[in-house]
Amino acid sequence: MTGALLAVVAFLVPACGIALLAVQGRAKRAEAERNRAVDALNRVNERVERLNRAVEENRKTQEAANAQRKELAETPDAGLADRAGALFGR
Repeated sequence: MTGALLAVVAFLVPACGIALLAVQGRAKRAEAERNRAVDALNRVNERVERLNRAVEENRKTQEAANAQRKELAETPDAGLADRAGALFGR
């Protein structure tokens, strides 16, 4: 009886070790995949931040240009600027 029990234990210990190695390998692959996904999400977030900064800068530039156009339109020479812009393709 003891011999049979030892034989079963002798079989189960290496089998459990092999199974543990397989689970560890899957866990490492899953962690690596998770890390890749986190890195990709970080890159997307950085790109969104850059695009938001560019949109904000563009909005400020447009506001400044509109203010200049409005200021120019209120001057007596506004018609001259329009004609000059038309001549030079603006």
